[in-house]
Amino acid sequence: MEQSVKKAIILHHYENPINFHKPDKENLHEIKIKTESCIDNLTFWFEIDNSIIKDIYFKGEACAISTSSASIMISLLKGKTKEEAINLLNNFNNMIDDKAYDENTLEEATVFDEIHLQPSRIRCAKLPWLALEEQMEDL
Repeated sequence: MEQSVKKAIILHHYENPINFHKPDKENLHEIKIKTESCIDNLTFWFEIDNSIIKDIYFKGEACAISTSSASIMISLLKGKTKEEAINLLNNFNNMIDDKAYDENTLEEATVFDEIHLQPSRIRCAKLPWLALEEQMEDL
């Protein structure tokens, strides 16, 4: 994917993040996650039904990388089972760590395929996925 396309996708998800609001629904699992080194401080709400991710919402303050990563993650996870979510999580982590991964599985998330070249931004890209990892422990 060309750099200009990657930047456009990241900017789109930063300016128009999916489900960037606190949900009105009750009984959602809430996960707060932040970084110590920058402004990223996000809260995620997971709507799970019969081990299927029905929806995810998030709110907080974060940089363009964390916000777009969260938005892209949400778009990929809606309707996924725990096993499918774990597969996405593993592929995303492998990509970020510059290891082998399934590019087709990650779809738009591949905009972060070179983030390992900017070590200071790795945590930003991984932050939303760390919330997912914590959620998977509770499923």
